[in-house]
Amino acid sequence: MTTSSDSTRGPSAPNQRRTMTTLGIAAVTWLLCASMVLVSAQTQPSPKPFTKDDVVKLLTGNVPAKRVETLARERGIDFQITPETESELRQAGATDPLLAALRDLAPKPPTLVVTTTSGGAQVFVDDELIARTSAEGRLKISTLTAGRHKLRVSLDGYRDYEKNVDLAAGKTVETSAVLEPNTQRPSRSTPSGELAATGGDASRASPPGNTLTFVGSLRGHSLYTGPTLPGTMTVGSGKLQFSCKDNKHSFAADLKDVVVLSHYKSSVEFEVRMSNKKVHHTFWIQMGDQDSNERTAKELYDALRAGAK
Repeated sequence: MTTSSDSTRGPSAPNQRRTMTTLGIAAVTWLLCASMVLVSAQTQPSPKPFTKDDVVKLLTGNVPAKRVETLARERGIDFQITPETESELRQAGATDPLLAALRDLAPKPPTLVVTTTSGGAQVFVDDELIARTSAEGRLKISTLTAGRHKLRVSLDGYRDYEKNVDLAAGKTVETSAVLEPNTQRPSRSTPSGELAATGGDASRASPPGNTLTFVGSLRGHSLYTGPTLPGTMTVGSGKLQFSCKDNKHSFAADLKDVVVLSHYKSSVEFEVRMSNKKVHHTFWIQMGDQDSNERTAKELYDALRAGAK
């Protein structure tokens, strides 16, 4: 006979054990699932930063510039905003706010500092002449891309110094070039077209006479459209001349036909009267660090204004 106390008694011991076992298995299963999700999240590779081509594809694919900016801030970018890059992005549909964001996100360029035992040495990077070292034997270059570059330092009467240098974004690499005399080496003058900047300024060369030569990039037709052409601009003897590798875009004009518009940081805006029309140009000084570029752009601005009077 069952008493009232028996009818109110809880589950039997075997039932309690089964319940605890089921709860334990469920807890272990949940922990295993949570661990797998966590491990999967940790091992998931981070998205790679956008390349310039990635941004161009988004813009030409009708992705709004504001959305491209958001994506770029999430993933970052791996390229610099040069005048050439800016022109390409604008043609693809980039807006001023997007370009400003990309400039903020761009990795800082590497810096190469070359010191030599003798001043006035020519410094070549990847077989292209950059400039001469200052009288103290020093040159700072902030226009190179990250990666490995071939450095060559040359000075008449000395053996060439050659070295491979590895540059990383935002980092400064200093290298000292010890130049050894070579009395048997014939004197060699600077070939026509090669620029020899003075005072450690990699943006400007001063050929004989009252002529100034500036190294940079020219954009024609309007401020943000048209081709962007690396080359040299020479001002002197009443003439303005721009020379680039593809001679079809080279031109010369009398300084009296030049209208100087403005100077901002490392760029100079001007117009040239050619064939009864005005052609708008912007020239960027690009061969030195930012401070020297801005100083040199002011020299170009002053030289154009002086010659145009």
